Amino acid sequence: MIAPFFNNIDLLSSSFIFFISDGNTLISRMATQKKLNASSSGAWTHGRHAEGHTILEFEYRMICTAHYYGKDCDTLCKPRDDQFGHYTCGQDGQKICLQGWQKDMTNPEGDYCTKGKLLLAFSLR
Repeated sequence: MIAPFFNNIDLLSSSFIFFISDGNTLISRMATQKKLNASSSGAWTHGRHAEGHTILEFEYRMICTAHYYGKDCDTLCKPRDDQFGHYTCGQDGQKICLQGWQKDMTNPEGDYCTKGKLLLAFSLR
């Protein structure tokens, strides 16, 4: 039986403690701490622990929850199309304005695509 115990979970580092036993006797235990970067691709990090006659190989990854992006999951982008903004979100969490809207750089919160664009449409007859 392998029982992982996550001791200190946060966005920057995690401590992993593994207890390996046959049900009654502790065979091995291991603790490690590493800096974790989130991955939008879901890339796995490989780990290996060897002690005596015991080898434990494992993989782990950190994935941001919905609407959070970046290596530390610290960029929030939630698509919207209302009075507070008109945008979708790119792969890295950048706001992409919907058609007919643009960012207003004169506004300190200008990246919400709240400035309308003048769209000209005409036809030749």
